Amino acid sequence: MKKIRKLYTFLISIFVILSLCSCHNDTNIITWQNEDGTILAVDEVANGQIPVFQGSTPTKDSSSQYEYSFAGWREEIVPAYSDGVYTASFIENIRKYEISWFNDNGSLIKTDYVQYGLLPSYSGVTPSKKSSNSKNYAFAGWTPQIETVTENASYTAVFSTTIRQYEITWKNEDGSILNKSYADYGSKPVYQGEVPFKSSDEYNNYYFSSWYPKINDSTIVDRDMTFTARFSPTRKKANIKWVNYDGTLLKEDINVAYGSLPTYNGKIPEKNTENGYSYEFSGWEPAISTVMGDVTYKAQFKKEVAKYEIKWVNYDGSILAVDYVSYGKTPNYHGSIPYRPSDGEHNYSFEGWDSAISPVDGNKTYKAKFSSTDRKYIITWIDYNGTVLEVDENVIYGEMPSYDGEEPSRLSDSQYEYTFLGWNPSLSSVTKCYI
Repeated sequence: MKKIRKLYTFLISIFVILSLCSCHNDTNIITWQNEDGTILAVDEVANGQIPVFQGSTPTKDSSSQYEYSFAGWREEIVPAYSDGVYTASFIENIRKYEISWFNDNGSLIKTDYVQYGLLPSYSGVTPSKKSSNSKNYAFAGWTPQIETVTENASYTAVFSTTIRQYEITWKNEDGSILNKSYADYGSKPVYQGEVPFKSSDEYNNYYFSSWYPKINDSTIVDRDMTFTARFSPTRKKANIKWVNYDGTLLKEDINVAYGSLPTYNGKIPEKNTENGYSYEFSGWEPAISTVMGDVTYKAQFKKEVAKYEIKWVNYDGSILAVDYVSYGKTPNYHGSIPYRPSDGEHNYSFEGWDSAISPVDGNKTYKAKFSSTDRKYIITWIDYNGTVLEVDENVIYGEMPSYDGEEPSRLSDSQYEYTFLGWNPSLSSVTKCYI
């Protein structure tokens, strides 16, 4: 009974399907397009079938920042019962670029692949460059300047340069090390330690004379080098000190040969004037004798009454006389009487010095002092014809002159009559004699 029922249901279903198929087309148009709308393919698909894209895998052009890979279709693929459109979709991936790191000789050190927009960073062994005979090289960076990645790029190592240094060994004659130093290639070796020393023997002292090998103008540092001190013998010598009266060292003569007579060739010793006395160098104590060992000679002085400079100067600072007068003596001026010329306003008379003359106790300057009197002038009043009308004497500088006579007059002639108008020149304060 169940089997008959199932058969009956199956036959009904077939009938329905056949009825439906007789009402519609048998195929459907399926369009496959790229993300930008470009048609990739057009297929006819029978009703009920699942569309299948048969073309090449869809692609999308890369940008400088991204690459794209096909991810499938934007719409879900289902059995076809009507026309349909399927659009490709893509996954974007940040692009990587090749970053090459080169040494300065062009050899490739390392290659990295770095994402767009990142700042590349070198992580390999520090680049190096072999030293030359004259130079050392130290890695200093890259050229061009490292920038964020936007394309394939190459960077080349840059090196700073320093002059190569070599070890210079300085030995004494006995082989002991005096000094070790480092000097630049091409420079002249220079010893900077204490002067090499060799002990005296019974008869001789020794002084450093040179290095072996010899250092001259053509000697330059171009490798590790060793120099050994050489010495020359000399007779034993002494040191002679010359000191002033107060023990101040004036001069020291070093390595004066035994049996020679020392000679002082420095500045003549001096002792300052004090308490009215001056001092003149007179010799040495002890008396100078042939050298038999170290010795100190002390300056001796002769004592005299001190003299000081006395200057006599005029009102304007000009020197009238200079005297040198012993301490305690009273100076006396022996020159011409100081003079100061009159000016428009005053006459001047010498009346002494700006300070009282006193016993000498040091250098001093005396300046001439003058008294002044108002200067007086003569004013002459003359008529038009040259006749003297009045003479005013002793008119003081700066006063306004005044005519005290009768008003001047002039007789008329056949053509004119005359009236007194005033004086020529016009009256003004007195600054000189007027007529």
